[in-house]
Amino acid sequence: MRYFLDTEFNSYKGQLISLALVRADFASLYLVFPRPRVMLPWIHENVMPYLDMVPKDVLVKRIMPYDAAAQLEEFLKGDDDIEIVVDWPDDIQYLSELLLTGAGQMIDIPRIRFIMERIDAWPLTDPQKYVEVFGQQAIQHNAWWGAIALRDKFFEVYPNEYPYRRQVGMQLIPENGLPCVMCGKIGSHAHTRKEYNEYRVRSVAPGGVFHAFTGNINVTGDIVESKK
Repeated sequence: MRYFLDTEFNSYKGQLISLALVRADFASLYLVFPRPRVMLPWIHENVMPYLDMVPKDVLVKRIMPYDAAAQLEEFLKGDDDIEIVVDWPDDIQYLSELLLTGAGQMIDIPRIRFIMERIDAWPLTDPQKYVEVFGQQAIQHNAWWGAIALRDKFFEVYPNEYPYRRQVGMQLIPENGLPCVMCGKIGSHAHTRKEYNEYRVRSVAPGGVFHAFTGNINVTGDIVESKK
């Protein structure tokens, strides 16, 4: 599965402040670490005030760095083909350090690949889309929003890599005769965006991972759509 990574840190080679992994299907992990004792004025003004400015169904996990390995292992568990897209080398460095649990030890994942794409996700192509989908504006210099923006820009630049079908409207089409995961209906039908957003909120697992879709549904528009 493909993931998109963004981090915020206290300037060049500085302390890691936050890290977000957003999967292609929007499942996410957002970690916030202790506040640096000394930080650059720019970080204080442009990063720290916005750490919590994420959608209400995104769990902000405030943890110590040594607890990050367990969080990452749980989030990535069961995925034997992990591919992580970044737009800057520092992101790879910070995540790689968190994967280590001791001398010659790391979390239990079979393999991991990093892809660095020098694409600039900001300014956003369609800022209003984020208000419609997530209920608020995207925030620059916030790691979670950075990962979301990188995801969207990546699929904009490489549309053939997009793993979901994109159609028009809010038509829901459960596939293979399976019932809709939102209401149990079989066959093509519609839900309002409000109903969809309420379903997203209900579908956040205790660990903060978004498990809204199980592969049998196609939500058309700019949200999550069925896999090819």
